[in-house]
Amino acid sequence: MLEGPGVAEPVLYSPLIWGDNISKAGKALSHLGANRRAALLGLVEMIRHYQGMPLAYSLAWSNNQGQPDLIDFAVGVGLLDKTQIIGW
Repeated sequence: MLEGPGVAEPVLYSPLIWGDNISKAGKALSHLGANRRAALLGLVEMIRHYQGMPLAYSLAWSNNQGQPDLIDFAVGVGLLDKTQIIGW
């Protein structure tokens, strides 16, 4: 649960998954193996559904999927972004 005037940790989100650019990103990532692609699509779907996700939860989820570097990979290729939420 996110609470308080700000969130003490970064949140992952993706500006690509809300528009037409997601198909372009999908083509760029088509070379991934089936397991890695499935994990990445699962992560993106969760982030899309919640419109963001705490970084710690995302890292724990990707580790549980056997893809510990998935977050760094997705951020590195521009599929996901990290942001810090600052209170007012």
